[in-house]
Amino acid sequence: PVVRAFHLAASSTPPEHRQPVSGPAGAWGTVLDVPRRSQELHTGHSPQWDGGGEAWSAPACTSMLVEYFGRGPADGEMTWIDPADTAPQVDFTARAVYDYAYKGCGNWAFNAAHPARYGLDGMVTRLRSLNELERFINAGIPIATAQSFRIGELAGAGYSPAGSIKIVCGFTAEGDVVVNDPLSATDEEVRRIYPRGEFERVWLSASGGGGVVYLIHPRELPLPANVPGLEPNW
Repeated sequence: PVVRAFHLAASSTPPEHRQPVSGPAGAWGTVLDVPRRSQELHTGHSPQWDGGGEAWSAPACTSMLVEYFGRGPADGEMTWIDPADTAPQVDFTARAVYDYAYKGCGNWAFNAAHPARYGLDGMVTRLRSLNELERFINAGIPIATAQSFRIGELAGAGYSPAGSIKIVCGFTAEGDVVVNDPLSATDEEVRRIYPRGEFERVWLSASGGGGVVYLIHPRELPLPANVPGLEPNW
């Protein structure tokens, strides 16, 4: 193994911090064609890794990101998975990112590092707004975001997870957030649209996620420029 990068980030979000909804930054109307993978279709699979698919929001998202860039495990690496599984790469990713100390598949650093085996670089950081996130969509890089919310805080979610991960794939022409939400019954239902203001408030709040994201990208695809005048955060 070769260490190619080392990232360290530290920040804090004031408990009562509320930021105005951000305006357009050039990505409204742009949606990246990220493959859709439901974690729920893997319920009961390989329970030795975090209890099975019902807990695999991170592996499902990491699998989607890797697949979006045309990478992933070879068929010969997945022969241990049930051949009836329609998305064996999700199971493969769950095993690869499982943290035996944490006893879960949700270690973000592991999920960002795992794709290096396919020539992809990754990092975990915090963004300040959807305005910043739009820079990545414009660069062709979908972003995994963390959020925790109560029923009613995010219209259309229909559930209240202690924590979940969603892939931001882009934005509608009106600026609402287009995501792949793996906490869905089928692959077809993974694609959802959430109101911009509600999504941004939940994602940036101290209790909801604090703006945490992780991303991967091919080494030949550069990250977008940092926001001028602000402390660089990627």
